[in-house]
Amino acid sequence: MKNTTFKITLTAILSALALITFLIESLFPPLFIPGARLGLANLFILLAIIFLGVKYAGIVFLIKIVLGSILSGNLSSIMYSFPAGTISFILQVLLIKYCSSYFSITAISALSAVVNNTVQNCVYVLVTSTPSLFIYLPYLVLLGLVAGFTIGITTCLICKILPKKFLDTLSFEGEINESQKR
Repeated sequence: MKNTTFKITLTAILSALALITFLIESLFPPLFIPGARLGLANLFILLAIIFLGVKYAGIVFLIKIVLGSILSGNLSSIMYSFPAGTISFILQVLLIKYCSSYFSITAISALSAVVNNTVQNCVYVLVTSTPSLFIYLPYLVLLGLVAGFTIGITTCLICKILPKKFLDTLSFEGEINESQKR
């Protein structure tokens, strides 16, 4: 029971941090390309996957997407963010669970960001029926690599500086070891 309460509390904290980060980031103009953002709130989703497992991380993800879109006043962003976020979330979960001995958290984060940007671009092209918008894809891939790499490094640093007592409180669903924090 104590561990469940702790996980619910940590889920609420990570959800709040993801939501606040998403809202603050939405206040700034897009980076170089219309709609491009760093996706800094994804740091908290990645931490939730690592520390809490899929169920609780899914809650953090849904809160960030749904409440973030509602509170930022941009409901149409759900149309782009939800499919892209869902696919990249599933990719992160699968890679952490089954391939973390081959890929570092940083590589998983970067790959996930690239997939997220690619799917969002594809959805935007489908919705607007403007294939010429694929011209943004190389730039979005590059931005995804930089942002994903940055979020991955930050995640690894957070994992390394958290006190052992905190980490022992959690029963990891997909434990990460020192070699995976590269």
